[in-house]
Amino acid sequence: MPGAITTSGPAAPYNVNSANNTAAVLALAPTATGRVILQSLFAQVGPGGGATGAIAVTVGGTSSGNAIVLSYTIAPGAAGTSPYLDVEFPPGVAFDTNTTVTITVGAGGAGIFTHLNVAATVT
Repeated sequence: MPGAITTSGPAAPYNVNSANNTAAVLALAPTATGRVILQSLFAQVGPGGGATGAIAVTVGGTSSGNAIVLSYTIAPGAAGTSPYLDVEFPPGVAFDTNTTVTITVGAGGAGIFTHLNVAATVT
């Protein structure tokens, strides 16, 4: 899938730029005994003819054995603008051990790319 990346390790931040009209997807995969701690996420819809509708941003994983889905929306912007979402999670959202966390920014529309930047500790 264009724009998709799977990564593991302690480095942060993680960045994904999608192709036009393609979702930006980031899968943070910890080691068998590690976990993901999400500190922040920044999602942006690239300039173009203006997104035709709201863009969904979702974070999915498990914490304490319960499914966690964080859902946000980036409102469409006027032509030539780059609307964005910036969320901080102090002191961080800790997901279960050995659980992949997937973050998705929906497709922006024809001629529009999406960008995702995540600060996380992945062990």
